Amino acid sequence: MADNVKTQVPETPDGAPSTVQDSAPGLHRYRLAFERALPASQALETKDLIPINIDLPTAIASTLGKLPGIMALRDRAKALPELDIAAFDELETLVLATAHAHVRYMGASAEPEAILELNERGMRLRNTLYADAVALATRNLINGDRIGEFKAHVGYKNLAFDLMALAASLRDNWDKVSSKTAITPEDLDQAELLGDQLINAIGVREQSPSSVADIAAQRQRNFTLFVNAYDEVRRALSFLRWKEDDVEHIAPSLYAGRGNSNARKKGTDDHPTPEQPAPNSPNALAAGTAGTAGGPTTTPPAQPANAVPEAAPGMPGASPFVNS
Repeated sequence: MADNVKTQVPETPDGAPSTVQDSAPGLHRYRLAFERALPASQALETKDLIPINIDLPTAIASTLGKLPGIMALRDRAKALPELDIAAFDELETLVLATAHAHVRYMGASAEPEAILELNERGMRLRNTLYADAVALATRNLINGDRIGEFKAHVGYKNLAFDLMALAASLRDNWDKVSSKTAITPEDLDQAELLGDQLINAIGVREQSPSSVADIAAQRQRNFTLFVNAYDEVRRALSFLRWKEDDVEHIAPSLYAGRGNSNARKKGTDDHPTPEQPAPNSPNALAAGTAGTAGGPTTTPPAQPANAVPEAAPGMPGASPFVNS
């Protein structure tokens, strides 16, 4: 059941599952997850990589939001035969790693205007976090020794590290401050992501085209690990929640509304892949695929005069399945 989910993400010394936050308090959890999943992602063979043909930020956000409900069923799933429980234990790491890989990819292709927009959003969020952090430090709820430095820093990279440091300080003391601030966990997530985007946008902007291609390939590797683990989790939940029929609520398909997920993995979706050129593109026109009015079209080969009409699905002599 779990042959394609062996991710080999390093475990804690005692082998117990741990969250990324537990592994390194105060360290940017997306980047840490990416580093932990890197060996497993690079061990994948090219032929096994899954095309990215969904809205990745939406899939990441949805999965992170569903993690508590998924993990609530972990112990029951552990008893299932042929299930690799690592699919549950490593899912958070693989989702966060994919998020970081996507941020790196976006940074690699970011235009200068996009970086300026990130900077403006980051400054607004830093001001908000800074104001609340000062108030909390005044009440001795968090350590205020370095808070005064944050707002004085200028530059993209300094802003990025300020955002992540403020988020880390508030997150580390969340039990004490959550009821005394208007800041939300989503604000902290946003600060971390903006910081990460700024760092990667600046760092990758000067890279060569070959480096950018490597970043795109690495994103696909992280996505493949994420999808494989998520599919394994969904298979386990489908068995455990068969009578309740609520798997789509607990762990909705990443390909909801897109058709068969196995077909998507093979690239047979409506998003072009290297083997499936976009309609009206030069490659498509050269190949004679259908386009808009006026474009070349292909004509099915003529049937022999004595050809027997194809039987409808389910009828004698026909396939019992309707082609999807």
